[in-house]
Amino acid sequence: SSSACILDTSKDWDNWFSIIKVKAERASIWELIDPTVDTTPLLPSKPIWPTPSHVKQGATSALELDLAQRQELITLRSMYKTELFHYKETQLPSTQIGDYIASTVSLRNQKRFEQTKWAPEIDVVRLEPTNQAREIDVIRRYQALKKSPALKNMENWLKDWETVCNDAVALDLPDITMYRSQRDFLQAIASVDPGFSDSRSLLLEDNIR
Repeated sequence: SSSACILDTSKDWDNWFSIIKVKAERASIWELIDPTVDTTPLLPSKPIWPTPSHVKQGATSALELDLAQRQELITLRSMYKTELFHYKETQLPSTQIGDYIASTVSLRNQKRFEQTKWAPEIDVVRLEPTNQAREIDVIRRYQALKKSPALKNMENWLKDWETVCNDAVALDLPDITMYRSQRDFLQAIASVDPGFSDSRSLLLEDNIR
């Protein structure tokens, strides 16, 4: 899809990874493919159809089995159906997610894939940004947004401001405190709505004191 989030650099990681996680959680297989943990449960392998030789060595027909062996074969085949259902429940969504991963990673990062039994898996260590990189990116975006927005772009600017402030809170950035962000917000919109900016600035200063 043209609107798909493409993983090209570490800046793309958070959005890209959250999409993968949501898809896997909806399919109830996240715990099976989560690459951020040291060990993950193995995806189930396709079960093998039980034959008479599974209960009697060398048997090629159920006619060669006695009553107890036939009952055992019936039990094994019942278990097979359950295992096959579970296998299909996980195999299809994991394959779909693997296809999505492969289609949303930039060409230059394709070499960072490892082929596993179920799907290509991205090398998390190389592309996941460090906390320091996240902090630098948030501060850069915040400083850029402090410039007065154009009236026609106000809606997008407000969304970006909310996003960057939420990111700053998540990282516990001391550079962007609640009162500082409120001051910067009111200063930024002063040229767009001076009346609102002035009145809210007075209220803010009263609250700080």
